[in-house]
Amino acid sequence: MAISIRKTIPTTSDYYTIGGDTTITLAGAYSVIPHFKKDLIKIRKAKSKSRQSSSPSDKFDNNIVDLKRGTDEIVIRGWLEDESYTGTATSGGATTITDTSKAWTVNEFIGFQLSITSGTGSGQSKNIVSNTTDTLTVDSSWSTNPDSTSTYNISITAWEKLWKLRAMISTGGALTSCTIGNIVFSNSTQEAFLEELTGTVKPDDTGEISIGFGKDIARIDVAINLFIGDAR
Repeated sequence: MAISIRKTIPTTSDYYTIGGDTTITLAGAYSVIPHFKKDLIKIRKAKSKSRQSSSPSDKFDNNIVDLKRGTDEIVIRGWLEDESYTGTATSGGATTITDTSKAWTVNEFIGFQLSITSGTGSGQSKNIVSNTTDTLTVDSSWSTNPDSTSTYNISITAWEKLWKLRAMISTGGALTSCTIGNIVFSNSTQEAFLEELTGTVKPDDTGEISIGFGKDIARIDVAINLFIGDAR
């Protein structure tokens, strides 16, 4: 089941991460627990006139007032993993790198790191602030512009993803969208609010906790609480 959460994060340094229109996709899910509860006023009374000594044949005579409102909550338990993508540029500019062989989703790499790994401009790393279907734009000018000899790596760690989710809670307001399988919550349907987040960093095979790329990197388990409703 595909699960993704999208929201715009402020670009200030207060949130310990890079801002912008951000989408976090879970690497997988252990469980998705929807909880739907209707609000009712329940007036409970015994059928018998004598409240203290009702007979065995008495039945409950409950009165219900349906308030026609309720609570929709969804708890997701899953995990985050590092992501890494490689390619070879077809051209580059002062703050861009282009690979015409790609067909990326627009702005899917906001907040990722772009590193030139070989060829012209090798050794430089910048943060991605936007992307089109084939061009990545970074947050400052390259010291040496990449060209068609440049190979690159696009990456983000699970640790960075966790803090982006935390920023989505801190900024308040509804998510831009939340996709769970074939259900999409947004301002054109019904909005979802990221209410609570818990992360557990798992040790790697050596018993060490790692928050960066490498062999046997740690994975981060997350518990995400969503509240479904409309912003007022």
